[in-house]
Amino acid sequence: MMFPEAATEADVFAQAVARLRDSTGCPLSFGGPTYRDTTDVHTICGNQGRGLVGLRVQLGRGLGGRAMLERRAKVTTNYRGSSRITHDYDVQVLSEHVQSLMAVPVIVDKHVRGVLYGGFRAAPDSQSMSLGQAVALGKNVEDELRLRDELSRRMRVGSASVSELGGGGLTATQLEELRGTFSELREVASLLGDAEVRARLRGIEERLVRFAGDHGDPRSREAAATADLPEAPVRLSPRELDVLGQIALGLTNKDIARKLILTESTVKSYLGTAMTKLDAGSRYQALAKARHLGLLP
Repeated sequence: MMFPEAATEADVFAQAVARLRDSTGCPLSFGGPTYRDTTDVHTICGNQGRGLVGLRVQLGRGLGGRAMLERRAKVTTNYRGSSRITHDYDVQVLSEHVQSLMAVPVIVDKHVRGVLYGGFRAAPDSQSMSLGQAVALGKNVEDELRLRDELSRRMRVGSASVSELGGGGLTATQLEELRGTFSELREVASLLGDAEVRARLRGIEERLVRFAGDHGDPRSREAAATADLPEAPVRLSPRELDVLGQIALGLTNKDIARKLILTESTVKSYLGTAMTKLDAGSRYQALAKARHLGLLP
């Protein structure tokens, strides 16, 4: 699951809060990003009053603070009477008549980046099912943030490469680094639905091309490598394209399975059918042919 309309990290959490309510059926959802061990509740869905507005949850305090501290999802079916959490935020939470509450921390590279909450004003029919759905959504948010982090890193690398070129020309190592940067920028852009971010990536790529010249641009090399490939019509399924897109990012089958919520054997199956359709002997040849045929950026 992607968050194509999310422009900022706060927007990612805002959309996740709305999806949490829809996916679990909880009447109340709220949450937001975490900064310096404090989660700011930026978005609230299904609230009856304004008690939760402006809530800031500290590490270790309340159910969300405990989830942040222990780095795992927490749930209580009796919020008011629970002896396992502090009750610093009772005024705000109980103003919404919450009986059951779950808190899912979003963790990227061992850092808590935010918390998602789901509240029920009566005991839910299946608390475990709702919690499982909330945790799955939290994993999707983690994947989205991880992708955004990698995008930002590559953009910084690209900008740094341009600033370091100066007037002294490029070494072979610098040229190879630029080629890799071009490919990575294009691959990441293909996975994003945000048109503004894609445009920024294209701008960085064009600046790098101007500095590096034709020798640094992988497009001429890829065109030469695939010039004699047949133009036979090939149609790949959306899932086959998804798998090839993840391969373009350098992910293993295991990583792809986790990212796309599939089994590893299913990933191998999609890859195998794609390779057969493309008449490719390896995953990388399949990727090159798919690009040449315009099936992938």
